[in-house]
Amino acid sequence: MDTNITYYRQVFSKDDWAIGMEGTDHDYMERRFWAFWNWKATSGKLDWWTDNFAVFWTDEARFKQAVLEIYRTQVLRDVGADTLKGQKGGADCLARDCADSFMDTMLNDEVFYTAKMRAIDSTTYAELTIGAEDLSDYDSVKA
Repeated sequence: MDTNITYYRQVFSKDDWAIGMEGTDHDYMERRFWAFWNWKATSGKLDWWTDNFAVFWTDEARFKQAVLEIYRTQVLRDVGADTLKGQKGGADCLARDCADSFMDTMLNDEVFYTAKMRAIDSTTYAELTIGAEDLSDYDSVKA
């Protein structure tokens, strides 16, 4: 898709993917996210973890379809619809090759979203606070 952003894919299940984007150009990364959003890869928001790293949530089917649509649009823009007219597969053949190549270049080995980040901390010591009443004031002595 581009060389300015490194893409990470963390798969929790078929319906639960976290896509990480790392790059130095904040505006360009947002435009890339909006491309995914426009092609319905996500209905969420881009969550900035650092100045150079952002995450959004999707699922396998929607993400792969969005990547294909992005590349189909790019192929039609770069090569031209008239050039591919009448050819078997046309823009779809080139777009599928580009989409498959993009999916293969995504980094899968980096774990950026840990199980602890997903778990709700339900320990009671984190939820409760211990405090002492000050019984030296007039109202508490009177009661």
